[in-house]
Parts: sequence; structure tokens; C-alpha cells
Amino acid sequence: MVSYKAVKRVAPAMKSMTFRTVCAMVEIVLGIELVASEGDRAVVATVTDDYGIRLSNGEVLGSLFRAAERVKEFATGKRISINGWNYWRVEEAGSSLYDVRAKFLEEVSNPGLEYCA
Repeated sequence: MVSYKAVKRVAPAMKSMTFRTVCAMVEIVLGIELVASEGDRAVVATVTDDYGIRLSNGEVLGSLFRAAERVKEFATGKRISINGWNYWRVEEAGSSLYDVRAKFLEEVSNPGLEYCA
């Protein structure tokens, strides 16, 4: 018997949406803090004027994924692959960047649709 594992498919538009595009479209302002939890502490990074991610040590990375990997590297001493869209949140109590991107794409795909909160 062959086991079946459902694969979560992501719409092609979602895959090609860059961090820079999401920032511009949803008005994530430059200088805003991105926050992640690493163990029992919060990790804070800042969006730079060229849409890089500045870590607390001053290092600027051009990728959400690499910035998340780098933070994990500091914490564990190992390079661990991690999804930057899921790792980072917009400010401390904000949504994950994945959710921000998904909501933007939903609104673009269904411009007349109103959402109930």
C-alpha cells in the first residue's frame, strides 16, 4: 500500500511575490521592525531603505529567508533552512509576512470582495 500525503500547493503568483513588492503594495514602511521568536526571546530586525533586513548585529541581508537562517545560525550554531515569510512578523503583535502577502494577493484577486473580521 502506498501512503498518500497531501501537498499544500501555493499559487504561482504567491511564489513570485517578492518582499520588495509586498512592502510597496501593503505599505510596509521602511524602518519598520520585523519581529520573530527565537526560544524565549524576541528577535528584532529592521527593513532598510533598499528593502534589506538589518539584524541587531548590524548585518544587512537581502533575503527574508537568509535573514531568518542567520538568526537561527546565531541561536544554534548551525545553518538551518527556514521560511522567512513564516518566520518574521510585522512588529511585535502584527501578522506574519506570509499572512500579509496572502491577504494582499486575495484582495488583488477579488477586488470587490469585502471581508468580515
